Order: sequence, then C-alpha cells, then structure tokens
Amino acid sequence: VTNINMYEISYASKLKKINIASKNPVYSSEDGVLYNKSKTAVYVVPTGRTTSVTLHKNVKTFAYLIAPSQIRVKPSPDSIHYAYKDGVVYNKNLTRVIYANKNITGAYTMPSTVTNINDSAFEDCTSLRIQFFLRRYGCQ
Repeated sequence: VTNINMYEISYASKLKKINIASKNPVYSSEDGVLYNKSKTAVYVVPTGRTTSVTLHKNVKTFAYLIAPSQIRVKPSPDSIHYAYKDGVVYNKNLTRVIYANKNITGAYTMPSTVTNINDSAFEDCTSLRIQFFLRRYGCQ
C-alpha cells in the first residue's frame, strides 16, 4: 500500500488499530496509529480506539491528524518538538498551539507565551468556551 485515503479511514468507526507491514515503503504504524515511514508525521488515530495515545517521539507534524473525539492524543514526553498541557499540544517553547484534544471542556487559559494558534487547532472542541481566550488576542 502506497496511498491511503485518510478521510475514508476516519469514517471506519469500528477500526481500533492500524497495522502496517515493516517493509512498507511509505507508511508505518505503532500502537495502532498510522504514521509516515520515519514516524515524523502522524496521520490517523483509529476512530474506534477507546484509549488515549502517546505519539512517537519523532513526530514533527500533526498536519493531517485525524483522531476520535473520545480520547486524548499527546506527544511523547521525549519529543524535542512538542509539549503537552491540559489537553493541548504546543510547540516545545509554548509559543504556538498545535492541536487541542476534542474532549477538553470549559474555559481554557493558554500560557502567556502563546503568540500563534494553528488553523483548526480547536476544531471540533464543541464544549470549550473559546471566547474566554480570544479576548487576550484583541478579539471581542
């Protein structure tokens, strides 16, 4: 397999893990999660998964991450690229919000060091009071 439609996999609600053969030239998997071959990009945490996942320490990009709303996705504590705090993934120096877990709720106060928020970082965070922190950035 050298081409996988990530969005098609995201609709497979009973899929609990993904296993890729070690000889695959494009993709790899670990703990049921789909990565690129070198595990520097994470693609899919199966929608049927019910336990939280800690991503491989080599992950550099969350660019196409698809994950179920009921679990927490967090970077490895050994990651040189990312930090994790209260359900939110930041770059290592806490200046950019990369990804917010969909199951965080209520008001969230970001560290004062944050200067950038990735597009769709808070996508599908339906129980989060986003207006709480938007005022910090000059929005009403």
